[in-house]
Amino acid sequence: MKICLIIPNLRRGGAEKVALDLSNGFNKVEEVEMVLISLFDNDTSNTYLNELDPGVEYHSLGKGKGFDPGILLKLFRLLGKIKADTLHAHINDISISKQFKVLGVLPH
Repeated sequence: MKICLIIPNLRRGGAEKVALDLSNGFNKVEEVEMVLISLFDNDTSNTYLNELDPGVEYHSLGKGKGFDPGILLKLFRLLGKIKADTLHAHINDISISKQFKVLGVLPH
């Protein structure tokens, strides 16, 4: 089973720690392939990136600040390549919500 988790970033915080723990924990299960996608780039100085198990497939989409219409295309293309069985998202970024609304995925 392939599980994909999406989060805006891996800066040190509560949701980010949950994403890290879920990714590392599921990665230990033999039948599971774990994929973690971060919308923003992360460095190792102020994030959980250096605590991510090397067996977790990690992708950073390089989202810019504010409205970034290209990020959804990047995300959809990557998800198409990953072909996850389960998708879990910690996305509460207002700009991502706006992009979903523009594309008609969410009601206005």
